[in-house]
Amino acid sequence: MGEEEETGGVQALRAWAAAAIERAKALQPTPDTVARHTRAHDESVTELDALSRLLDHDPALRSSVTVWLGGVLTLRHVVGGGTPEDRERAYGLLRDARDPATWTGVDASAEDRRWAALFLLTHKMPLQEMAGGLAPEPDATAVFDMIREKGLAGMAAEAAEMRELLTEAVKLPLHPEFLRHLRKALELQTSPSADGLFDLYADLIPEDTPGAGYMRQRMADMLAAMTGGAGPGTGTKTGTGTKAGTGTKTGTGATTGSDAGTQSGADNGRRSGPRSNGATAGPKSGPGTGARSGAQCGPETSPKSSPGSGPGTGPEAAPRTGPDSSPGTGSPAEDARSSTAGTGAAGRAVPRTADEFRRLLVALQAANTTSLDFTNHVGGGDPAALDEQLRRLRGALDGMPEGVADTDALEALMALLLNASDGAGGTLQDTALGFANLKKGVDYLRRKSQTSIPMAENLAVGAEVMSLMGDFRTAGQDDVPRLRELLAKAEDLAGTAPEGHDLHYIGLIARSMGRLMLGRATMDKELLLSGLADFEAGKAAAGESNLPLGVEWLESVVPDADAFRAYLTDDPANLPDREPPPADATAAQLHTAVSRLGIRYSFTKDPEDLEAVITTLERLREHIRQGRAPRVAGDSLWQLAEAYRARWQQGRDDSDAQAATDTANEALATIAADVLLQHGAEDRLTTARNGASLGIRAALWAAAHNRVDDAVAALELGRALVLKAAATSRAVPELLEDRGHHDLAAAWRESGADDSTELPAELPSTLRRRALEALGYRQRGGLLGTPTLRELADGVGDAGADALIYLVPGDGGEAPGMLLVVGPEVGIGVGPLPILSEQSSAPLERYMDAVAARAEAHGDERAEAAWEEALSELCHWAHLVFVHVLAGLEQYLPGDAADRRTPRVVLVPCGRLGIVPWHAARFPERAPFDYLCEALVISYAASGGEFLRTARRAPRHPVSAPALVADPTITLTYAELEVLELRNAFYPGARLYGDFAAFPRDSVPTGTPEQLLSLLAQDHSMVHLATHGMAGTRPTESALHLAPAGSDEESGRLTVTRLLDRPQPAGQAAADGPLIVMSACETDLSNRDHDEALTLTTAFVSGGARDVVGSRWRVEDSASSLLMAVFHHHLRAGLSPVDALRAAQLWMLDPDREDPGCLSEQFRGDVRRPDLRRPALWAAFIHQGHPGQGKETV
Repeated sequence: MGEEEETGGVQALRAWAAAAIERAKALQPTPDTVARHTRAHDESVTELDALSRLLDHDPALRSSVTVWLGGVLTLRHVVGGGTPEDRERAYGLLRDARDPATWTGVDASAEDRRWAALFLLTHKMPLQEMAGGLAPEPDATAVFDMIREKGLAGMAAEAAEMRELLTEAVKLPLHPEFLRHLRKALELQTSPSADGLFDLYADLIPEDTPGAGYMRQRMADMLAAMTGGAGPGTGTKTGTGTKAGTGTKTGTGATTGSDAGTQSGADNGRRSGPRSNGATAGPKSGPGTGARSGAQCGPETSPKSSPGSGPGTGPEAAPRTGPDSSPGTGSPAEDARSSTAGTGAAGRAVPRTADEFRRLLVALQAANTTSLDFTNHVGGGDPAALDEQLRRLRGALDGMPEGVADTDALEALMALLLNASDGAGGTLQDTALGFANLKKGVDYLRRKSQTSIPMAENLAVGAEVMSLMGDFRTAGQDDVPRLRELLAKAEDLAGTAPEGHDLHYIGLIARSMGRLMLGRATMDKELLLSGLADFEAGKAAAGESNLPLGVEWLESVVPDADAFRAYLTDDPANLPDREPPPADATAAQLHTAVSRLGIRYSFTKDPEDLEAVITTLERLREHIRQGRAPRVAGDSLWQLAEAYRARWQQGRDDSDAQAATDTANEALATIAADVLLQHGAEDRLTTARNGASLGIRAALWAAAHNRVDDAVAALELGRALVLKAAATSRAVPELLEDRGHHDLAAAWRESGADDSTELPAELPSTLRRRALEALGYRQRGGLLGTPTLRELADGVGDAGADALIYLVPGDGGEAPGMLLVVGPEVGIGVGPLPILSEQSSAPLERYMDAVAARAEAHGDERAEAAWEEALSELCHWAHLVFVHVLAGLEQYLPGDAADRRTPRVVLVPCGRLGIVPWHAARFPERAPFDYLCEALVISYAASGGEFLRTARRAPRHPVSAPALVADPTITLTYAELEVLELRNAFYPGARLYGDFAAFPRDSVPTGTPEQLLSLLAQDHSMVHLATHGMAGTRPTESALHLAPAGSDEESGRLTVTRLLDRPQPAGQAAADGPLIVMSACETDLSNRDHDEALTLTTAFVSGGARDVVGSRWRVEDSASSLLMAVFHHHLRAGLSPVDALRAAQLWMLDPDREDPGCLSEQFRGDVRRPDLRRPALWAAFIHQGHPGQGKETV
């Protein structure tokens, strides 16, 4: 019985091995296909490796399995999978299989040895490893060095081994196309000669590289010079009897070299390489695969050039370009033997020595590998691969022989890689540098269009397309006037190449891009449909064009036109089938499939369609977590969260509700990490917009399912990302030091702002990425960790406050608004507030409209009156929210209400609620107070995290090192009076900045942004600014108007960007912080991007201030000066800034107000003004920072 079981087991093992070998054989690509690394390669290696250890009882079968293990390792390596060690291991296994002296070879069958021979052909080609999982490329310089080192005899020995391997490989049952190439290679190996040697390696300079014909001729002559023999084709007569290599083109156009090479040209050779069949000799055509002889005669033998073979024939198109060295006037062979460099007839330097030739070969090889793998480099999600290619191009550029023309082709390639680097995880800084250098590619094409090279006229169109596509990418998505202008250019361009012209498709694609972008910006369905029609027509024209831009690339731009059309026309007739993507689908393919399936579900609402969406998105999620889909990561994760939410609505399964919340917070964390990776406030704001309002929606989802912790995490992840990134970036050097990354910390400190436009050897973002990765910035709870409810409650208590209150607006859908309260005594309270829903927020809508109208009609009395009326209505609406808050505080705060101090709260108003002056909420006449600030001490914060950072700072005494800044434009009547009033009454030793009529000219610093930034870097205690301020259309453009440092007004603006991006002093951040008071307009106003809470006030807080006073609207000069004088009076009396501001506002509300004892005669006359009670005059000013009291209280 045991023997039978053993026999059955052996039989099963043998059947398993046979099946495994068949699966390995199936991994060989077919002709005209592009081999890619798949999971099947990895599974086959694992399976064969395991089997090889189980077959000691069957040596012959073990040898077969070992051969195929070596074969699959080879196949996996040449398609970019596995590790570089795979190549060494595979080589050893295959060598052993052919050596009868080894335990593998002694039992290997004749067929096993033939398969081993086939795979070993690949190992005869020197390869350069490519980063990012890309297939290795032939190393032309290594081949060149090998030829120089071994000479003719050594290469003949190489040829002998190649002949032996080929002799056996041609006996295998391969595809006829592969066998044809192998036999041709064997024919060339049968009689080793310079011609054969040249043909063997000529394909290392691809035929479609500009200058390839000349470079191949130079290689032929270099071979002759280095080996001491005649060059290829020497003595071979052309059709007219002219020797090859003399610089004269034959009358018949015949080429030199073996006649047999004409049928197996470079293109066919490439198809026979491991990209189509890993079993042949090299990743392109490889040794002996029948590369065409490139030794064409004379300077006229360059291959055809076209926009497809130069930089930028279309959006993100890969150029096949390189430096073009024109031949000299003499024989190339003579040039090769020359010991010094010379110039040709055109005055261009040509390589005269082997070293110069090698350097030029390095450049061509770098250009070629960039062109061949352009899509992988810019879309593979691996910035390391992009860095590697940039290093190659930069090294090639720096090593070019002096005087060689067309080096700007390499610069154009670098610019294109940078331009499209976002697909590999590059930042906006990286792409901006690409755009800054895009002109080099445009100029290159335009210059080439003026030459006599074939199809030169096409290059001019290519240049215009490159320029136009760059303009499209830099245009704002909502900049409609600019998009209309660019569309007009695209329409003109489309008219330059009529139907049937090779460039017709380029014009159509350019016009398609213009129509699609403008249609999306204007929501014009007809324009979108016409853009889609243009795209499909362009794709069809591309298939008929002689230019090399592949239709496959165009498919990736609009991958499913039918689904897009169905969506636009609301016509389900063209709906795609519910077809899941293949098991080995790439991230890009999964993203395309999600779009298609999502459109289908939007029509059908079929649960099975929704299930297909979720399944595909979960597969994409795995790619995202491994960094393979940076461009779509945040959007795709949010789409998955919404899909889970939709499934919960169908089945009310709690697991779906949990999955929706968890995935939403993962999406928010991904976006937050993307913001942190960006360099500077401008780029961070652009990236943060990808998550605009998503935090609110995620918080409402979580709260609806009683997941309060997740609700707070969502609000913190989705708010104030730019501020958080700025604060985190300042802490990075110290964090790196703490973790032992001293070199990274030093490099971070030295990097500073880099405005250079020089093309770099790596992505500009590489240092930042390496540093942040060392700190685990994408890990949950790392740099982007959010405060817990307990941390918030403790922080509120430690600061002397009673509650932190999130005010959350409704999302316009099923969820109303929400109130979320955290405090040491009140605990955690959360509940819906329908008054905050869109349907109940009409006063807020009217107020925002009035703000916009007031800004457009500056000084118009009717606009001012309408705005103030809208403000009054808004204040009445605001009290409806705090009726509930006050009741809760009354119930939960300890002690007797009659003896209890005034409660202190910190408000975090989310979304558009940040524009509301909540402290001025107006209560009905029957209420015990008129305004909310009478019942509460109110401070504001951009987020809970920002509040905690600020609350930890200790105060500085205002008198220790004060500074006062007056309006340098002398257009604010009260600014000088205000500053001098404060100086005389409270700060006699204060530094003064500005333009003062009371002092001699130039006796006081003017107060430029640079001077103020220098002041902020010192240990100042209080800075009071009485200047102009204005909220920008873009929050980062909001600015204080100071003295210009130059002749232009722009130089006098201290913007949010300059505040956030200013260099920070080395060393630990200060444990204390100053008070900043801005007696200026709109210094705490954000006209858009409300969830970023990005204002001058929050920028100062983020930059280290402990307390900041800012304003929500344009204020009256005289009333503001009066309020500020009273504010500083209470500040000097010992109140904290938040209490001093409240005291000044209560003073303004008091109809019986008196001079508090600090006002000069110039201000006393305004004390009894009856209009000071108007909210427009006192409620503009708010406090951010520490909410606690000072030595005294009100």
